[in-house]
Amino acid sequence: FKDRINVHYEIDQELHHTMVKSSPNQAEEVTQDLADLFRYTLRSSEKSLVPLHEELTVIELYLNIEKARFKDRINVHYEIDQELHHTMVPSMLLQPLVENAIKHGVNKKEGNHDIGISISRKNGCIHVLITDSGPGFPHKNFARIIEQGTGLSNVFQRLQLQFGESVDGSILDNGIHLRFPYQKEKTEIKHASKTIVFNSSIRESYSS
Repeated sequence: FKDRINVHYEIDQELHHTMVKSSPNQAEEVTQDLADLFRYTLRSSEKSLVPLHEELTVIELYLNIEKARFKDRINVHYEIDQELHHTMVPSMLLQPLVENAIKHGVNKKEGNHDIGISISRKNGCIHVLITDSGPGFPHKNFARIIEQGTGLSNVFQRLQLQFGESVDGSILDNGIHLRFPYQKEKTEIKHASKTIVFNSSIRESYSS
């Protein structure tokens, strides 16, 4: 996990050095996004679950970096229920999935590339759908892809560790679909001699 982040760090440092000469202002923004992404990665590695809104913030950071790399070729479309922003999900759940969409889409297809991020709740489960306008997977055997040790397999294995057999996934024509149990964020406050646990509706920044 940390090795993957180190690789991304080195690659994005190369991007930064290239941009310093051509676009110093954008290079500064990418540097800040990279630093925030790196800090989040280190912090989230200590947690098994984080609120979805933190993951969405990280996706924005990551996509800002990739958009600087590929210019205007990446278009991202979100479809996320507002009430799910406090759903608890495994840390670094979305970034590897979006990275796969870019790696196997933008790098293999000329012109603009569309990425869809859809997260919904149905029958007590969270449904994550990541789609792209690339060539798609060579086959739809989900179990076989999981065995190949890809970013998707890492995400799926961590979901299984957290939620057990309640996790499911499938390969679509233009993306992937993951399903796992819904779990809302909880906040603990101490009052007198007892602890009260209640569902939180207060958004906290990952950088706090």
